[in-house]
Amino acid sequence: MVAHGDFVPLASEDQQLWAFLRRLDDARLLVLVNVSDEPVAVDLTALSQELGESPWQPTDLVLGTHESPAPTTLRPWEAALWWL
Repeated sequence: MVAHGDFVPLASEDQQLWAFLRRLDDARLLVLVNVSDEPVAVDLTALSQELGESPWQPTDLVLGTHESPAPTTLRPWEAALWWL
Protein backbone atom coordinates (compact mmCIF):
# COMPACT_ATOMS: atom_id res chain seq x y z
CA MET A 1 0.00 0.00 0.00
CA VAL A 2 2.67 2.52 0.93
CA ALA A 3 4.99 1.51 -1.90
CA HIS A 4 2.29 0.94 -4.54
CA GLY A 5 -0.69 2.86 -5.80
CA ASP A 6 -1.31 6.54 -6.38
CA PHE A 7 0.61 9.27 -4.58
CA VAL A 8 -1.51 12.41 -4.16
CA PRO A 9 0.22 15.45 -2.63
CA LEU A 10 -1.92 17.74 -0.48
CA ALA A 11 -1.49 21.16 1.20
CA SER A 12 1.36 22.05 -1.14
CA GLU A 13 1.38 25.68 0.02
CA ASP A 14 1.82 24.80 3.70
CA GLN A 15 5.45 25.13 4.81
CA GLN A 16 4.87 23.30 8.14
CA LEU A 17 2.82 20.36 6.92
CA TRP A 18 3.69 17.52 4.58
CA ALA A 19 0.42 15.85 3.70
CA PHE A 20 -0.31 13.26 1.08
CA LEU A 21 -2.68 10.46 0.26
CA ARG A 22 -1.75 6.96 -0.89
CA ARG A 23 -4.49 5.14 -2.82
CA LEU A 24 -4.65 1.58 -4.05
CA ASP A 25 -7.98 0.15 -5.19
CA ASP A 26 -10.44 1.07 -2.40
CA ALA A 27 -7.78 1.57 0.29
CA ARG A 28 -6.70 5.10 1.23
CA LEU A 29 -3.93 6.10 3.61
CA LEU A 30 -3.54 9.69 4.81
CA VAL A 31 0.01 10.68 5.75
CA LEU A 32 0.51 13.81 7.87
CA VAL A 33 3.91 15.15 8.95
CA ASN A 34 4.65 18.32 10.92
CA VAL A 35 8.09 19.46 9.76
CA SER A 36 8.42 22.28 12.27
CA ASP A 37 9.11 22.88 15.94
CA GLU A 38 5.63 24.37 16.46
CA PRO A 39 2.23 22.62 16.65
CA VAL A 40 0.28 22.68 13.41
CA ALA A 41 -3.48 22.51 12.90
CA VAL A 42 -4.67 20.16 10.16
CA ASP A 43 -7.84 21.15 8.33
CA LEU A 44 -9.16 17.78 7.16
CA THR A 45 -12.10 19.43 5.41
CA ALA A 46 -9.79 21.64 3.33
CA LEU A 47 -7.55 18.67 2.47
CA SER A 48 -10.50 16.56 1.34
CA GLN A 49 -11.93 19.46 -0.67
CA GLU A 50 -8.67 19.66 -2.63
CA LEU A 51 -9.79 16.36 -4.17
CA GLY A 52 -13.48 17.29 -4.35
CA GLU A 53 -14.39 14.81 -1.60
CA SER A 54 -16.58 14.97 1.49
CA PRO A 55 -14.77 15.75 4.76
CA TRP A 56 -12.52 12.92 5.85
CA GLN A 57 -12.89 11.04 9.09
CA PRO A 58 -9.65 9.14 9.74
CA THR A 59 -10.53 5.78 11.26
CA ASP A 60 -7.56 3.78 12.46
CA LEU A 61 -4.05 4.92 13.22
CA VAL A 62 -1.52 2.87 11.26
CA LEU A 63 1.67 4.43 12.57
CA GLY A 64 2.64 7.49 14.58
CA THR A 65 5.74 9.02 16.07
CA HIS A 66 4.01 10.25 19.24
CA GLU A 67 1.65 8.69 21.76
CA SER A 68 -2.08 9.34 21.21
CA PRO A 69 -1.92 11.35 17.98
CA ALA A 70 -4.88 13.37 16.76
CA PRO A 71 -5.51 13.87 13.02
CA THR A 72 -6.44 17.54 13.49
CA THR A 73 -3.40 18.78 15.42
CA LEU A 74 0.19 17.63 15.02
CA ARG A 75 2.77 18.29 17.70
CA PRO A 76 6.26 19.51 16.75
CA TRP A 77 8.00 17.00 14.46
CA GLU A 78 5.05 14.58 14.69
CA ALA A 79 4.06 12.21 11.88
CA ALA A 80 1.01 9.95 11.65
CA LEU A 81 -0.54 7.63 9.06
CA TRP A 82 -4.30 7.09 9.14
CA TRP A 83 -6.71 4.87 7.21
CA LEU A 84 -9.56 6.79 5.60
